[in-house]
Amino acid sequence: MLMFCQIPIAAHASDPRIDWRVPGAAANQVIFDHADLTQIEVVYAPAATAPVINLRCTNPATAESASFVLRALQSRTDGATFLTGEWARFPYPIDPGAVESKPMAIISQKYGISPFSMTPTVLRDAFREVAGYMLTTAQHHYAIPFGDGLLACVFIAGEDTSRPLMVRFGRGLPEGAYPRSDLRAANSPLWLATDTFQPNLVPGPAAPASGQSTALTPAQNALIRRWDNGSTVGPWIEITLDAIIRANLNPVRAARVLALVSAAMSDAGTLSTRLAKRSCAAQPAVDCMDGTNPSESTAVVSAASDVLGYLFPKRAAEFAAWAQEAAQTRLWAGADQPAQSSAGMQLGTQVAALAIARAQSDGADAKWSGPIAESAAWKPTLPDYVATPLEPLAGTWKPWNLTSGAQFRPPAPAPSDSAELLAEAREIYAATTPLSLEHQELASYWEDKKGSYTPPGHWNVIALRAARTAGLSTSESALLFATLNTALADAFIACWDAKYTYWAARPVTVIRDRIDPAWEPYIYTPPFPSYVSGHATASGAAAVILGHFFPMQQWDALAQAAALSRLYGGIHFRADNEAGLALGRQIAAVALARLPKGD
Repeated sequence: MLMFCQIPIAAHASDPRIDWRVPGAAANQVIFDHADLTQIEVVYAPAATAPVINLRCTNPATAESASFVLRALQSRTDGATFLTGEWARFPYPIDPGAVESKPMAIISQKYGISPFSMTPTVLRDAFREVAGYMLTTAQHHYAIPFGDGLLACVFIAGEDTSRPLMVRFGRGLPEGAYPRSDLRAANSPLWLATDTFQPNLVPGPAAPASGQSTALTPAQNALIRRWDNGSTVGPWIEITLDAIIRANLNPVRAARVLALVSAAMSDAGTLSTRLAKRSCAAQPAVDCMDGTNPSESTAVVSAASDVLGYLFPKRAAEFAAWAQEAAQTRLWAGADQPAQSSAGMQLGTQVAALAIARAQSDGADAKWSGPIAESAAWKPTLPDYVATPLEPLAGTWKPWNLTSGAQFRPPAPAPSDSAELLAEAREIYAATTPLSLEHQELASYWEDKKGSYTPPGHWNVIALRAARTAGLSTSESALLFATLNTALADAFIACWDAKYTYWAARPVTVIRDRIDPAWEPYIYTPPFPSYVSGHATASGAAAVILGHFFPMQQWDALAQAAALSRLYGGIHFRADNEAGLALGRQIAAVALARLPKGD
């Protein structure tokens, strides 16, 4: 949604210059959230008529600058004038993950590149174009994808310039590297390694790293922030989402990738902290977090880059270079010593080998040869009528926390020729003929179609925002994403077990056969059976996991909305959604049972 800021401009004859102030607040050292700018009063004198005011803002992180004339909206008897500034046109800090699913998919398809790989300038322009087009053609509104950072602004009238106005976006970031996580991470579960796992670590260099300096350049500080923007884990989740978009993975494959990367990061961090804890026990008088113990952060990035290099081999060199850069920034910041960094890289590589071995034996490489049983109610659906359904064997893949994909298999759905299913089909038909604008936007928000981060990626973006807002450390974030993504991977395995056990028909098939032969769903019907809903199953699992880590938020309501969006989109029956939500909640409970009490 394009957002406008109304700022009152008042004339004061006693003040010969332009300035700004906040009514009822001190005028010095005020940093505003962008949402609070309606409280700013801009003062200009002498002015017999409303002056022409320019607002110029610079993004310190990117050196981008923009200046806009604030146009008058109305005049008042006291000489004040209201002006408006269109913040969507300023070089605001942008977060690719805050681009909603539908515009993200449109941008990816149109430009042939993931939004996570775009420069801030290009992504802002692309988002503004897509958002404007959708607003004009469909009346769909998208929130501006604000990220973390500042704009340094001034008001200008003629030759007069106000003092700086610092506008804050996001949660605010510390100046230096985030602190190393503490020893509590040693209690985290292992997802790949066993408790008897012993890494083989060759001692690294003892001398200071080449290029290390106490006086960092702006470019070095920017890289430090890039690779530690709240935790070491967050940037690698974003890199994984970027890889998923660029490879155009389907939801089941995307969930598998996220689980493998997240489990490797969590195990690498946990093992590094366990080694440090042993050193602390053996040398209680020594600063056991320093020295030669593996760096938690470097172990995490090494594990993530190696796993991604295996999963996306054409980009392996790129991932490896990023891992080296991330490790170097820890040395620049003084957060790691060279020996710690070397040991962390080795540990991460050895943990990644465990994830790669799992990927090679989890059943995901098996090929389906068919055929579709004649008794199957599922039929290829419009508009593409894809004859080969998507991933029929995914329900047989090796799960992370479940005993098998069939562990919580739901009961069979109503037959496609039953009165029960006809009633559910009539519910969809009534809700979508026509589909209200509100329900269009809900269906679009959760559509997660080709070119987006997919449904599991959608919940990862939500988790990233929650983790950063809460200020989770590297170890806390690693545990969160390993728990979330192994649960999501299991959710898709269990969902696909149900789909290809029952081969249930999609709503478009039932509605066209029994109600209206010309009816079409609002969103694209994916080429696989209906029961149970993948969105609902994933959302049911994610809501329970996030509710454990962030208990004060209304996660279940979000999951309910995600499930309901599929009904409004015309691709799932209510029973698909309800059974999926229940299945996801059961799966999440098993994942959470792995965590130690108190976590």
